[in-house]
Amino acid sequence: MPASAPPWLPALTDAVAAIHTPAFPRALVAFINTALPFDCALVLGYSRNHKPIYLYDSLTEQRQVLFEHYLHQAYREDPFYQAVQTGVAPGVYLLSELLPRFFTKSDYYRGFYQNTGWHDEVGIISRVNDEVTVVFSLGRLGRRTAMGQEQLAALRQLEPLLQNLCLQHWGALAGELSAAPPEQDDVKGRIDLAFASLGGKLLTKREREVLRLVLLGHRSREIGERLGIGEGTVKNHRKRAYAKLGLGSQSELFLLFLNHLITLDTK
Repeated sequence: MPASAPPWLPALTDAVAAIHTPAFPRALVAFINTALPFDCALVLGYSRNHKPIYLYDSLTEQRQVLFEHYLHQAYREDPFYQAVQTGVAPGVYLLSELLPRFFTKSDYYRGFYQNTGWHDEVGIISRVNDEVTVVFSLGRLGRRTAMGQEQLAALRQLEPLLQNLCLQHWGALAGELSAAPPEQDDVKGRIDLAFASLGGKLLTKREREVLRLVLLGHRSREIGERLGIGEGTVKNHRKRAYAKLGLGSQSELFLLFLNHLITLDTK
């Protein structure tokens, strides 16, 4: 009597078929979910010299926190990000295995982790090239049963296969620009919305206006004339906005805006 196929085989087949297509992250997350059931996933690329590269998410609660808070600054205190920066080996890790001291007092814990309602977080760390490490953060919501050791063991058995799939799809991933999820085709509308939402609640309306004009190529004197304020005031607004967003230069602002535009949720 022939042995029955493993239950994850159809999902694996879909993931392999989706390599080098925009559907791959979703298909791979679905495959992982057959070994370790979870409620939400976040897939990011980490490098030493750039902010996180957004690759995919299936967040169902407080999704705006990801784009308004985590990707700007809070990621620096994420234990998975810190582990990657210190050279942790690829593999499957529980969040509890990586927790630094005073984690519950960190901006990440209070501003992102608590607000999403995640718990029992598991991370899959995959180094896809010399510059970028892809991290899958998998979490559960509400009162769902805690992740069991058997499920974690099953996921660890599949880890070499997951590493190879990530390498095949993201091996050429650069460390700067995010990956675009399927979105609407209204380019002008997306750009206008990106200008209006840049920085989320971190910025004041005036700071956002100043950054918009900076991105459009205007100098401080020209911005002041357009907004009816002094050149020195423009520079102060710009300085405060840069500090809030963790930026050090106009080129970093431009890159931030590009990634915000690409990953913008228009639903």
